[in-house]
Amino acid sequence: MKLRTVLFVIVLFAMTCAAAAQEAAAPAKSAQHHQYKLIDLGTLGGPSSFIPNPLTGAELTNASKVVGESDTLIPDPYTPNCLQSTCLVNHTFSSQKGILIDLGALPGVNSSIPFATNSRGQTVGNSENGFIDPLTGFPEQRAVLGKQAK
Repeated sequence: MKLRTVLFVIVLFAMTCAAAAQEAAAPAKSAQHHQYKLIDLGTLGGPSSFIPNPLTGAELTNASKVVGESDTLIPDPYTPNCLQSTCLVNHTFSSQKGILIDLGALPGVNSSIPFATNSRGQTVGNSENGFIDPLTGFPEQRAVLGKQAK
């Protein structure tokens, strides 16, 4: 009985090795490569533009509308407590069909950051409001909802 068990294990091992060898000898499936075209969305005059939270996937709508933020050429009045390392005012932008639209910020010389947008054209994010937080010394920010004017 023991010999029969040993032979069974040997045959099973041989069959497993043969199956592995067949898989290794089979021609490899060619990898499918996708081609993409990268499009520079531009800036609002400053050196950089960003998609601030690409992990949400909410910045690109079904209508191929992209929402992000961009440096302007306006120096940040809150330097050195700037929203971005460039210490330039940043504004939320919308880009669709190659047209970059500055969505602005709350009134004053303030920066704004978008977080997500939806297919109805609504964008949520933050904007500085022109005040300094007395506890932190940094510019106050408020949650904002931007929607297309009718």
